[in-house]
Amino acid sequence: MSLGGDLHSRELYQQLHRVVWPNGRVFHYIGDPESASERNITRGVVQRLGEAGFRRVVRRPEAFGVVAGP
Repeated sequence: MSLGGDLHSRELYQQLHRVVWPNGRVFHYIGDPESASERNITRGVVQRLGEAGFRRVVRRPEAFGVVAGP
């Protein structure tokens, strides 16, 4: 698998969810949310973060990423 695939994998998000503190957050830089490819990536990242157990997943287009909390 490519490095980019590893950085967007459900397995990585599950491990992050396992180790993040109860009130902690994870910021995931994705890239320019205005580009067509990044919109698809963002959608997939948000979905996989939710599947990994994160309850609060918020897009932060001004920071080119997503914030997730347990």
